[in-house]
Amino acid sequence: MECDIITTDYGYVAIAVSEKGVYAVSLPKATPKAALEEIGVEVNPVKSELFCRTAELLKRYYAGEKVDFSSLPLDISWASPFARKVYEKLRKIPYGATVSYGELAGLSGNPKAVRAVGRAMATNKISVIIP
Repeated sequence: MECDIITTDYGYVAIAVSEKGVYAVSLPKATPKAALEEIGVEVNPVKSELFCRTAELLKRYYAGEKVDFSSLPLDISWASPFARKVYEKLRKIPYGATVSYGELAGLSGNPKAVRAVGRAMATNKISVIIP
C-alpha cells in the first residue's frame, strides 16, 4: 500500500493507493497527522503514476476546478458487498446531480435498505471521489 500526504488549498490530504486502485482519501485536515489518522494507513511514499494522478486531481478539485474522478480505478475491498453496490451506483450519478438515500437503496437493488445506504456513506473512505 502506498500512502502519502499532499497539501491543498484547504489543508493536508492523505491518499492511499493499492495495486488495484485508490484505497482511501482523507478530507482536508489542519495537520498531516490528522489526515493520516482519518484513513488509518501509514506513510509509504512510493509515488506511483496512480498516486500522482490522484494527487493532481485532488489539488485541482480543492483549487475550485470541476474535476472528473471517474477515470480513477478504485480499491474498495474494505467495503461490504452491499456498500460496494452503493458506491458503484453512486459513481454513475452525474456531476452536480443529487440522489436520496432511498433512491440509492432502490438503485442498489434493495429499496428498503435506506439505513444500510446511510451506513455505507458514513464509512466511505473515498468520499471526495464518490461523494
